[in-house]
Amino acid sequence: MLTRMFASVGQGAFYIEKFNNGTNIVYDCGSTTGISYVKREIKSFFYEGEDIEALFISHLHEDHINGIPYLMEYCNVKNVFFPLIRDEDKILLNIQEEILKTENKDVSDLINNPYTFIDNLSSETKVYLVEESRENEFDNNKDVNVYELGGDIKKPKKYKKTYRFASSRT
Repeated sequence: MLTRMFASVGQGAFYIEKFNNGTNIVYDCGSTTGISYVKREIKSFFYEGEDIEALFISHLHEDHINGIPYLMEYCNVKNVFFPLIRDEDKILLNIQEEILKTENKDVSDLINNPYTFIDNLSSETKVYLVEESRENEFDNNKDVNVYELGGDIKKPKKYKKTYRFASSRT
């Protein structure tokens, strides 16, 4: 059985799935309303040191990621999945961050090197980048490549697994 919860964090995203076998999965973890909302919800949904099998990050906006440091400090996050950001997109995202003057340095750090960011919080956590295939953009079946990162973000381990997802779009 599965329990799915939507955390009350104001402007942001923080979703939790808890399975009866003890597996926990988190989708996004942030809020621009205030980090105190995220911390309160983390303490409400998890006990200190509780295992989280996977943390999935949909995109690198502050209201989806600024709770990651506290989540990783409070819980044992085993695997983190980030969207793969191509070099040309990193440039645009860094310019956007500079224009918006986001006070949270985490966004910039995650854009430029998610492995180092996570490794600084927990050297035990594995980091993966998820890349949707750009081939067959209008095909309902999408290939998704997953790369495990090591210390050098330029050379991800060719852990590369490809998954095929069928879209429900018509």
